[in-house]
Amino acid sequence: MPCEEITVHMAQSYLLERASKFSNNSFNVYKQEGSRLFNWAISQELLPKDSKNPFAEVEKKRHEKSKPRLPEIDHVVKVYMVATPKQKDLLLTYLITGGRKSEILKWKWPDIDFMNRVYALHTRKSGTGELKTTHHEMPDILFELLNRRFEKRHPTLPYVFWHRFWDRKQKTWREDRYQSLNKFTHRLCRKAGLPSFKLHQLRHLATAILKEFGDMGLAKLQRFLRHDKQKTTEIYAGHLETSTKEQTDFLGDFWDRSLSQSEKTTSFATSNLKEKG
Repeated sequence: MPCEEITVHMAQSYLLERASKFSNNSFNVYKQEGSRLFNWAISQELLPKDSKNPFAEVEKKRHEKSKPRLPEIDHVVKVYMVATPKQKDLLLTYLITGGRKSEILKWKWPDIDFMNRVYALHTRKSGTGELKTTHHEMPDILFELLNRRFEKRHPTLPYVFWHRFWDRKQKTWREDRYQSLNKFTHRLCRKAGLPSFKLHQLRHLATAILKEFGDMGLAKLQRFLRHDKQKTTEIYAGHLETSTKEQTDFLGDFWDRSLSQSEKTTSFATSNLKEKG
């Protein structure tokens, strides 16, 4: 149907369906996206200038706040141990950077500065919807990981993380960046025989580790998570987020110790089994 014929009631019915199926947060996200789409269409003169934006007229729902369930550290370690080398790189990157899922999946090599040991993260979750870029120093373990991936980088694709997959529509094998990792950790958890957790929960886990083991206050956690309300110095374009160096270094050391110890234990157990066999 013509977009200008969409009524406020239609938009609200659609959004209520989203809320019923998912959550109030989903309602608000789709309301925002729908409103932006109509404003863009009007600005591009694809709709008459006097067109009403039906999504803008719908009242926003109250944001649902629920405390996220954190995966246990030993569960994450066990999941890491059953992962393939490429999967381990991806997991460790999330555990150290605390990055959002999309930020890491869209990582390109120009975002990685090996000479200065700095990486960039980009997000549109800045309140205004505009692209926001922050720069962070990388700890040794992340530097080694990225350097190893760079040496084996794809000959044409610019992405840090990519995979080969069967394209059902084109009915052929393709190589591209990961579009979604909704079942990534679920499959690894099932393989390890553990309760499932999502990639985004690793961001919460990184924060919990910094708070509990690193004894870091709210200000440092806020800078690490790159939430909107940050210190004035962080709004200057091109500035290095040195205020997050302590956080990423701590996480790098934490996971380096935790995972190294598990790998040594696994290696020792495997060698014993071979000797007995």
